[in-house]
Amino acid sequence: MPNWQKRVLGVLMAVALMGGSVAHAESAPEDADAHLAQLIEALKGGEHDDFISNGNDAFQSNLSETMFDSVQQHLGRRFADGYELRYLSKIDQYGMAVHVWSIHFEDGEGDLITRLAIDPRGEIGGIWFH
Repeated sequence: MPNWQKRVLGVLMAVALMGGSVAHAESAPEDADAHLAQLIEALKGGEHDDFISNGNDAFQSNLSETMFDSVQQHLGRRFADGYELRYLSKIDQYGMAVHVWSIHFEDGEGDLITRLAIDPRGEIGGIWFH
């Protein structure tokens, strides 16, 4: 392996290790944990109204039942089969606190990252699964 590749690999490993130690040191705020738990339960149960109940006006009006059904068909079963959350970080975007978790699913189909935006009033502004 050429020297420059060894250096790049070393830097990438150091960044990965630093990121891992930071992720374990931080825990999600209670309100963010509670919101995410409620959203996951609504996905597992196929409950659109429960899913949007703690959202702000934009979240409630923009998340149609059709959109919810599409996400629920894919993720509802995966959450029901078992999962583990690991809180990664909080970032500030668009005037909201955006909390980031990794989700490890027991089904073996691969992990996801989720971002949950909470507006200044404590309402859900958005959720994204990547």
